[in-house]
Amino acid sequence: MSTLNTENVPQPSENGNMRQNPSSLTLRWAILFFSCLAMTGVYYSFDIPAALHQQLKDYMASSSSSNPSDSDDNYALKFNLLYSVYSIPNIILPFFGGTIVDKFGAHNSALIFASLTLLGQLLFAIGAQIQSWNMMLIGRTFYGFGGESISVATSTLNSKWFAGKELALSFGIN
Repeated sequence: MSTLNTENVPQPSENGNMRQNPSSLTLRWAILFFSCLAMTGVYYSFDIPAALHQQLKDYMASSSSSNPSDSDDNYALKFNLLYSVYSIPNIILPFFGGTIVDKFGAHNSALIFASLTLLGQLLFAIGAQIQSWNMMLIGRTFYGFGGESISVATSTLNSKWFAGKELALSFGIN
């Protein structure tokens, strides 16, 4: 079992104040900034379909030659599936997210989960470009594999780099 290197993590002094290595202060806040940036990107990308609902409907309708009365119901089903395929992996995956973070480490896990969200969003964008619902659904599924688990990894990173009152502040900011 590896031991945690705590030389850069602030330690409480005798009076309860936090002692900090000045060189680690910048690094810790940079880690918090990038953690916040990752989570903002994840939550922003999650809501992209809702923000583009009507535009996506008009764009995807131009590619289908089906019955117009059937297309509204069909579109609603496919649009809602974009959120369902994101949520389905996250019914089970949170049980394993912590184990994955423990096994591969918070840094590596954050990169893995961020890569999955990036891949999913790229596939979604390509699917939208080529007007393929199947490609968009596959992209949202990949996105789902990384979207919620990345919050476990970023929380673990915060807990390794912050202590005491700063830990609560970092969780609040993130």
